[in-house]
Amino acid sequence: MKKLGPTEPSQKMHDMNFKSNNHDWQKEEGATGYEWLSRDKEEVQKYIDDPWCGFVTPANLWLEFLKGFEKIYDSKNEQKIPKDLPVFFISGALCPIGKKTKWVQANINRYKNYGIKDVTYKFYKDARHELFNEINREEVFKDVISWLNSHL
Repeated sequence: MKKLGPTEPSQKMHDMNFKSNNHDWQKEEGATGYEWLSRDKEEVQKYIDDPWCGFVTPANLWLEFLKGFEKIYDSKNEQKIPKDLPVFFISGALCPIGKKTKWVQANINRYKNYGIKDVTYKFYKDARHELFNEINREEVFKDVISWLNSHL
């Protein structure tokens, strides 16, 4: 196996992180591999056509990503979250990144267990990963604005 430098793109890491995301939609006619992002085919095509989206990144990016998660999930850092900080979780009910809300629900429970008083969430039926590019984006925008207005 070839060892890659820190800035060389890693197809293996790309596949490990993204390939399975499209599992539920891979048999759709004309599947692109990016159906997991949104039900809005035009938005998915914009993603595909954008050279700044979907490209293969260096393996080092994933190392740094994991280091970031290590810091986020460090209990010393989590305890620093103000208990009166309102938090609003939103997720597509079919988002593969959040394991169809399983991981999002785990984070909601963690925040509640840490004593954060105002934890609100909404899962959008049939929605996928990119809620702001979903076919029900107006509903999502409305909910986020409503939540913000009620907390400002």
